[in-house]
Amino acid sequence: MRAIDVAADDSAAAMLLDDGHVYLATPSNVVDLDGRPGLIAPSLDAWGYTWTVPHDSPRALKATGPDAAPNDVARAWPEASEITALRVAADGARAAALVTVGGQRHAVVAAVIRDDDGTPIGLGETHEIGRFTGTAQGLAWVGPDTVAILTSTDDARMLTQPIGGPAETMSAPSGPRSVAGARTITGVRVLSSDGVVFARRGSTWQASLSGVLVLGTRSGQ
Repeated sequence: MRAIDVAADDSAAAMLLDDGHVYLATPSNVVDLDGRPGLIAPSLDAWGYTWTVPHDSPRALKATGPDAAPNDVARAWPEASEITALRVAADGARAAALVTVGGQRHAVVAAVIRDDDGTPIGLGETHEIGRFTGTAQGLAWVGPDTVAILTSTDDARMLTQPIGGPAETMSAPSGPRSVAGARTITGVRVLSSDGVVFARRGSTWQASLSGVLVLGTRSGQ
């Protein structure tokens, strides 16, 4: 398993498995939702839709409902050449992403446009909320209006970027591999490449678990 995103009410989980496919698991069934090559980690939204997109085709965004019917999401990051992370906010009204445009790495957000049944049919105008350097290792929501960007370069960093506000940069655990969001920064968790989960304690990161293969995320975080 490469990634797992669990619904807020624990009713379902979207999983990216080692075969590269995204599956939706419920107490009664497991459904293969998307088998396109190069898929990044999926994001479940509050309406029960699983969002999937290939790394090198940002415009090929799909949102698949609980009935396993895929829906193309129009106007998805039209200028981007790559996407490395996607997270739909807890209220399902916004989607944040890490994309590459003209060789530069951007954190962006866009409104989610839905039809009368709640089906995602498009994204609104893309708004850049920040830029970053290094290799992106993960993206998470911290509360309703801030995203956390985990990067690895010579020094691992986490940027917390309020939408419409200035970013704050802090060190991250060595060898970061993924991040899970929370309502506050103290609830954020980082998984290192050697399988240790770290939690923020004041101005430092402290190990809380070891031997972890995959850091699960919660829908909207």
